Amino acid sequence: TRIQAFQKDAMRHVLQMETEGLARAKRDYVVSASVIGATLLGSLLAFLVVIFKVVRPINKSVRAVTELAKGNVDFSLAGYSRRNELGALTNAIHSLRDGERKARADRATRLATNEQLIAEVDKVVSAAAVGDFNQTILLPDGEIDGGTDALVQGVTQLCNIVSGFARD
Repeated sequence: TRIQAFQKDAMRHVLQMETEGLARAKRDYVVSASVIGATLLGSLLAFLVVIFKVVRPINKSVRAVTELAKGNVDFSLAGYSRRNELGALTNAIHSLRDGERKARADRATRLATNEQLIAEVDKVVSAAAVGDFNQTILLPDGEIDGGTDALVQGVTQLCNIVSGFARD
C-alpha cells in the first residue's frame, strides 16, 4: 500500500510536470510565433518604405534624366520639397532642364537676330551692287556678338567709302 501510494504520488507528479511542460512549450511556441510574425511584418514594412521612399523616386529621376538626354525638356519631377539627397537630386535635374530651356530660347533668339541681320546686309549689298550706297543696316533687336558687330561696321564703312568716291 505504501508502494501504491508512492506510485500514485509519482504518477501525479509526472502528470503535473507533463502538463506544466506542455503549457510552457505552448507558451514558448506562441511567443516565438509572435516574434517571427512581428519580424516578418516589420521587414515587409521596411521593404515597402524603401520601395516607395527611395527606389521609386530614384527611378523617376532616372527617367527624367533619360528624357533630358533625349532632348525632351517638357517634363516635371515631384520632390522639390524633400530635404534630403533625393530632393537635391530633383532640384539639380530641374536646374539642368531649366538651363536647357533657356539655352534653347537664347539660340532661337540669336538665330532670329542673325536672320534679320543677314537680310539687312543683303539689302545693303544688293543696293550697293546697283550703285545705291545710301542704304544703311538697321540692327535688329537683340544681342549682337562682337564678330557680327564688326561685320556691320565693316559693311557700313565700305558703303561710306565707296559713296565718297562716287560723289567725287
